[in-house]
Amino acid sequence: MTSNDRPDLDQIYEGARELFLLGKHERALERFLSVYEVDIAFRDVAAIVDDYYNAPKDKWIAKYEAQFQGQTPAMNEVSACLPRPISINERLLTLLASGARFERIVAELPQFKMVIESAFDRMKAEGRCTAAEVGQRADQLRELIQRKDDAVRRSDFDLAAKIRAEECALFKSFGLEAPTGKTWSTILGVGIDEQIRDLSALLDNTNTA
Repeated sequence: MTSNDRPDLDQIYEGARELFLLGKHERALERFLSVYEVDIAFRDVAAIVDDYYNAPKDKWIAKYEAQFQGQTPAMNEVSACLPRPISINERLLTLLASGARFERIVAELPQFKMVIESAFDRMKAEGRCTAAEVGQRADQLRELIQRKDDAVRRSDFDLAAKIRAEECALFKSFGLEAPTGKTWSTILGVGIDEQIRDLSALLDNTNTA
């Protein structure tokens, strides 16, 4: 697709937002999905789509009504509207699912070797599995993400929802919360080198906090 062929994603997104605020949620979702199909990293479209499958519909509507209107949600709803921080274990699993080898991650971040190995040991303990089996589940996660992405692009939302459930179950098998749209877009579109730099920054911030 050339730059001339690329649709105006801002216009489509804003149109979807207006439809959403008019109560036409399913029509709005269709437009958000059309943005997603062109650029998964555009604004927060991956999170909107992911939340649609991950949360009850009424909570999805309430969250994005508040967000799109630019209103401050009630205090007891703030945590539901703010993006949760990504844990070291989740970042590590995402890296492995993207094709990185554990040995490379440790070799490139020797200053955090003990922390990374401890996180990996927790994953093995939570998952009740060996190091090799962690790698197998990471490969399975990548396959699930790719299948879900393909299902969404084909507008097969029932299949996408079923795959999403498998994806969440895999995360929970390691004692992790359900993955967000950020995890989805990272595995599909962020290189290993960049992810390792992000992990380094996360570990550095953790050490200095």
